Amino acid sequence: MIYSMTGFGLSKQDLSFGAVTVEVKSINSKYFDFNLKASDDFQTKEFEIKSILQETLSRGKISISIHIDSDSENEDLLGIDFDDFKNYYESLEKLSGSVSANTDNLFELAVSQFKRNETGNGKSTFDLESQWSTLKTSIKEAAEDCKRSRFEEGEKLEKELLGYKDKLANSLIEIQSQDPRRIERVKERLLKQLNDFESDVKYDEGRFEQELIFYIERLDITEEIVRLKSHLKYLQDTILDEKETLKGKKLGFIGQEIGREINTIGSKANDAEIQKTVIVMKEELEKIKEQVLNVL
Repeated sequence: MIYSMTGFGLSKQDLSFGAVTVEVKSINSKYFDFNLKASDDFQTKEFEIKSILQETLSRGKISISIHIDSDSENEDLLGIDFDDFKNYYESLEKLSGSVSANTDNLFELAVSQFKRNETGNGKSTFDLESQWSTLKTSIKEAAEDCKRSRFEEGEKLEKELLGYKDKLANSLIEIQSQDPRRIERVKERLLKQLNDFESDVKYDEGRFEQELIFYIERLDITEEIVRLKSHLKYLQDTILDEKETLKGKKLGFIGQEIGREINTIGSKANDAEIQKTVIVMKEELEKIKEQVLNVL
């Protein structure tokens, strides 16, 4: 089971104080990066919002936006004292009349200025504290929705990663079948070079066999093949592990070990056919590394 770090969560609720829309977006990141997009009222709750998201989503670049659509017919939502506003508006009307000013947009301007004055006097146009419990539920719902989205993306990632792993395993089988022929080609090439270089020179065949065996042992890739098989199995087991959910960094380390064995096989093989297969394996490994960056 794999979770992607890419996801989107949404929560919409029509509540007593208006319509609340919470959106949570997530992309890949090495750490937990948090960004809050909301009115200044929510700045006091930034740490608590961050904790809610980190508990649910663990890692990634997380952006949350909170939007409240006010119901103009609801006095509690607006947070405006109607009597005070009425007196304020009437005062503006008298002032406008005394200077013969245009009053077409007077109401909108009065509402905006009145709310600004209220906030400046320490009065909030939205009582966050009294509504926080309800708003926190909406935030948690959006975070859980984002987590579900991450799981759906993770299922796609899992199939891709296992597909790349299978291609690596098939390439390894191909290398195993090529290896015996490689050793024979190395022997033939060394003998031919020796004969061409010193055809008239006699040499100790026993000593030559010893040196040849020593040289071929240096080209032996059996241990690398065994370790690579083990790493590929570990990769698959980690991907399919149902208990562990935070696998991204672990899969990254396994990928490094796989790359180390592939590189060693390529450098020791000294064979054109095996080198071609190694190049294919490196290509598949790069695809794994790229996708692992998106794994939680």
